[in-house]
Order: sequence, then C-alpha cells, then structure tokens
Amino acid sequence: MTVDIRKYQTTDGTIPLDDRLSGLRDKRAIARILVRLDRLALGLGGQWRAVGQGIRELKIPEGKGYCVYYGWDGPSVAISRPNEPTSPRRRPTGVTTMSASEPYKPYRTADYLRTPEEAAEYLNAAIEDGDPTVLLRALRNVADSAGGMSHLARRTGLSRESLYKSLSEDGNPRLSSLEAILRALGLRLSVQPLPKVSSDGNEIEDTRT
Repeated sequence: MTVDIRKYQTTDGTIPLDDRLSGLRDKRAIARILVRLDRLALGLGGQWRAVGQGIRELKIPEGKGYCVYYGWDGPSVAISRPNEPTSPRRRPTGVTTMSASEPYKPYRTADYLRTPEEAAEYLNAAIEDGDPTVLLRALRNVADSAGGMSHLARRTGLSRESLYKSLSEDGNPRLSSLEAILRALGLRLSVQPLPKVSSDGNEIEDTRT
C-alpha cells in the first residue's frame, strides 16, 4: 500500500514542515526524517501514537529524538511538522487540527535534496534503514532531484526503461548499474566497518589511537 503525503499549509500560507526543516542544522537528522517519511509513503507506519484531534505522532530515533506530526485520512497523510519530543502531558508544539478545508501542498522528497552532500546523507540514512524498497525509493528521489530519469538516462547511457525497472519497488539493480547511477549523480559507493555495539544496544567508542 502506498500513501499520498501532502504538506499542511496554515491560513497565512506557512508550511510548517518546510519551516521546521529549514531551521534544522543537523543534516543527518533531516535525512533520517526524510527517510522516515519515505517509509510512511510506502505504507510502513512505524512507531506512532495518537496525540488528540486526529493527529498522530511518529517517532524518529535520531540524536535527542524527533517526532513528525500528521493527520491520517485513509490513503492520504497531511504532514504538520517535525519537532523535538515534548512531555506526554503537553500538547506538541505546532500541532493543530488539520481541517479538510485547509489547503495542502504536494510533498516531494526531491525538493529537500539540493546538493550532492544532502543526497549522500539521505542515501546513507536509507541504507541504514535496512529495507531495500526504502533504498530504491531513495534512489528514485535523488534521481528526481537531479533532473529526472531522462536526464539520468543520458548521463549513465542506460535506457529510461532499464532505470525505471531497476529502481522500481521490485527492482534489483546490478552493481554496475548502481555505480553508474551514483556516478552520474555525483556520488560513489563506500564501505565502512560496522560500529561495535554493547549488549544494551549502545555503540562502543573505539579508544585506540
């Protein structure tokens, strides 16, 4: 099941999602938020709770932790804003009732991927997610941010049909195709060792010099 994500717009024209993301300086946190919205678009609800007036809080475990607040309407989601967690006894900052009479704007992950550095952080977050469908969706979004499939086909020498098939939800791109796609996007594959993790799930700092 896929979900249509839209951005909530207030009566004064403010889009809370854009307002909040533009104020974040933590690029990794932004990437994790975008990937979490990708999972939501794929119908993967994740860890959420109702906070009243038809609003849901979706938790994103990154740094101190972030939450995205949204209204659910069957196959559609209206995003209010990402925010840092608040006390369960308090109403989350920036959350309002999302009336059907309010205007909404289309949500496109590609709109938030303006530089190769942002795209790289986003793809790394998608890889860390561990779900192949999330990574394939992330690759499609990065391609959209760089001019779309036609532009990517010209840069890689691969056909549009081949690219659409490789990056579809059921796609399984060859390593050579993946390398060509990333190179055309100004990116490259990199391998890093996994961090050591303690029995309680926390990363163990490497103290070797």
